[in-house]
Amino acid sequence: MLLALQCTLPLQALCRFLAVCGTCAEGFENAGLLYLLLPALEQAVIALVTFSVGVNGHSRGQSMVGAHRLQGYFARKNWRVAHHNAFGTMQPGCMIGAMIDLSHACTVAMEAAQSAGQRIQQGYGEELHIQVKSAPVDRVTHIDTEAQAAIMDIIRAAYPDHAILGEEGEQERRSSSQSAYRWVIDPLDGTSNFIQRLPHVGVSIALQYQEQTVFGLLFFPVLQQMYTATHGGGVFCNGVPIQIHDCTDMAQAFIAEIFSDRDASGRQVTYPPGLAFRKYGSAITSCAYLAAGHVHAVALHCHLWDIAAAELLIREAGGRVEWSCDVPGDERGALTFFAAVPGIFAEFREMAAAQYAALSGGGEEAKA
Repeated sequence: MLLALQCTLPLQALCRFLAVCGTCAEGFENAGLLYLLLPALEQAVIALVTFSVGVNGHSRGQSMVGAHRLQGYFARKNWRVAHHNAFGTMQPGCMIGAMIDLSHACTVAMEAAQSAGQRIQQGYGEELHIQVKSAPVDRVTHIDTEAQAAIMDIIRAAYPDHAILGEEGEQERRSSSQSAYRWVIDPLDGTSNFIQRLPHVGVSIALQYQEQTVFGLLFFPVLQQMYTATHGGGVFCNGVPIQIHDCTDMAQAFIAEIFSDRDASGRQVTYPPGLAFRKYGSAITSCAYLAAGHVHAVALHCHLWDIAAAELLIREAGGRVEWSCDVPGDERGALTFFAAVPGIFAEFREMAAAQYAALSGGGEEAKA
């Protein structure tokens, strides 16, 4: 406890230092200080990730955004900097084929997620305006739409030609752009949790290139957890590498969601023979916990914005993923999603698919 108290003030200063560095990179360059500051920045990041117990979560998040802005600045200047890569993003300047710089995309996504997360946290203290969408359990609040607007404004400012597929609003849902790049966003996953003032809510942002997710981010503002993954670059939570925890015996498996409230309403459901079951009320929470090794399997009946980022996190963490659209080619339609650790994937998928067949008839051909 004493160590945490002693670390709090210096680390809060580090937060401010990192945020300022990210915002004022060009000024530091002109003053000849940028190269001198970079080693200190790296050590500050490592210290922040390691000893952040006593630091205010908002300050820590702002510092991470600032550091990513600095990384993005180096990338745009085409400077390649050898460093610890503590955030789990690709090295500055790194590309995939003809793709954009993923380090800069990560910077933009983190800033967008922080903006949406701040609005969500504010919403916990507000009277909510609630509307029902397709079913009584499928609800939306003004915070959902405002969080999506915040994300879209930041992405459009950075990438005006990119397509965006968002959950809220018919106009935003349509991906009319012909760009090979598409952002898929869920501004507030776990709306029912949010309405009940529960903490398991999050923001999901994915960048796809030719319909393949190459960068994914999940941000849980109440818990102050930021998960990021790049194709072939691993997956990280608050800058720390994570991976699945394999299991080869279904009887010893921790299983998250295996059906949605909307699908199971009024119907009898059968649970696979796992050790324990956890239902978080948020698709991306279940997926993040699978990637981090907290649970072993999850099956969802959801939409693309629920799993576009999450599927990359799970794959990069060592898990297996398979999903199928109920109506092939319908980017706004429902899909069936199976994910698990390799040791039980086949058995779990068979059991969960049978459950879905009993509830709703299942989906079409799977994308593995």
